Amino acid sequence: MTGWIGCARKSPVITLILGLMLCAHASAAPSPRCLIVSSYHTGYAWSDGELGGLRTGLASHCEIRVAELDSKRQPAPAQIAAAAQRVDALIRSWKPDVVICLDDNAMRYVGLPYLLGTGIPLVFAGINASVAPYGLPWPNATGMIERAPFLPLLEAAQTIVRHGDTLTYLAADTVTERRDLEALTQAADSLGIRVNAALVKTGKAWIDALIQAQHTDGFIVLGSPAGIRHWEPAAALAAIKQDNRRLTLTTYTWMMPYAMLGFTRSAEEEGLWAASATVAILEGSKPAEIPIIPSRDWDEWQNAALLEAAGIRLPSWIASVAKRADAP
Repeated sequence: MTGWIGCARKSPVITLILGLMLCAHASAAPSPRCLIVSSYHTGYAWSDGELGGLRTGLASHCEIRVAELDSKRQPAPAQIAAAAQRVDALIRSWKPDVVICLDDNAMRYVGLPYLLGTGIPLVFAGINASVAPYGLPWPNATGMIERAPFLPLLEAAQTIVRHGDTLTYLAADTVTERRDLEALTQAADSLGIRVNAALVKTGKAWIDALIQAQHTDGFIVLGSPAGIRHWEPAAALAAIKQDNRRLTLTTYTWMMPYAMLGFTRSAEEEGLWAASATVAILEGSKPAEIPIIPSRDWDEWQNAALLEAAGIRLPSWIASVAKRADAP
């Protein structure tokens, strides 16, 4: 019997069994592995949006693991470097098919020291303004550059504020916000607007800078407070409502309780794009074949309650399309 089974003339039943066994073996093949390296932490709105887009786009395409550097809450360079070393150990032990780096610190502390020059495909998203600090492009990397819509936001502001030739940029004193300040200043220079920087470390300093700007500059651009010590949303909102005379602007959706007008960038767009690039790589594309591109989408928001309290009216072309951030 053994010899008969081993010969070329197998019965239909044996052939079917062998075929099912081969199919079962094929279906048991391990899924590709995708490691997402987040610069920040779960619960930070921007990271949650990026991860939401990634999970949607990567669903059923690969096994996902997330490693967090937690660099907003643990911002010391030594702390971030230690977290990055743990990610490097995970990369070497888990051997992901693609590594996805979200935002600048993931690229600075993981991508640049541990993945440059390797054969591990890298997809990035959320690098602010420029890839020049990382020497990109690399043969094994592609990604999306985060471009805040500062120019259209400032152009809109100048149609609202009669003497809109100066502004204050109020944000946390972090790497991300310093990069955004550079991009904002470049856009402002092209419109003849002078920028006063107020990058602060504490919640009290944020409120003090806000009050000063309310009495001096034409308008105020609010960056992210992530990384500010003793940040208290209720105290910040009370300060805005108490001294609310200048047009306040933002490019972050979660800052709309404090801002009158927002042209807000989309974390989901970046996550979905990174997922599509990752899927293309898993299907055989090389990272260098996928162009590095800037983000393109933004949403318009208005806080009608703050606008009304300040006696500021938006032009109809903005008011008619901007979503209400203060709607119940």
